[in-house]
Amino acid sequence: MAGNDHAKIGQAWWAALPLTQNVSSKPLEMLDAQVLDLPKGLKISRYAVFNSEETNGIGLLFSDGSPDFPVSKYKDYSDGPVTLAPKKDSFFYYSVRLVVTGEVSGESSRCRYTYRQEGVKYRQDLPCRFTLKLEGSGE
Repeated sequence: MAGNDHAKIGQAWWAALPLTQNVSSKPLEMLDAQVLDLPKGLKISRYAVFNSEETNGIGLLFSDGSPDFPVSKYKDYSDGPVTLAPKKDSFFYYSVRLVVTGEVSGESSRCRYTYRQEGVKYRQDLPCRFTLKLEGSGE
């Protein structure tokens, strides 16, 4: 689980969603990902899809504007489906931009992926855990 206890109200953070892989013998297209149970005190401003080869790995949890994860320099592939080859892990990963709107309580626990394989659309829920706490909140 990725977490940080130095968040501030108004600050934005990027959190990576679970990595995807195709264990089948047929290609599939990743269409969408979403966080299902967002903790109180956070709002989603957008989703993006990044290529881990371009981002030098996976940005698990970074504040927006961090020099360690300069989002504006990376291509966002969320405009179209991302194809996963058969029996392969994906270099692409979904990330969510979160804005801290108040005292944060709880943590995320589930994400949903939508994908298509051979013309059939599927949804799959996966564990998805990250936590942000306000700086000095003492939790």
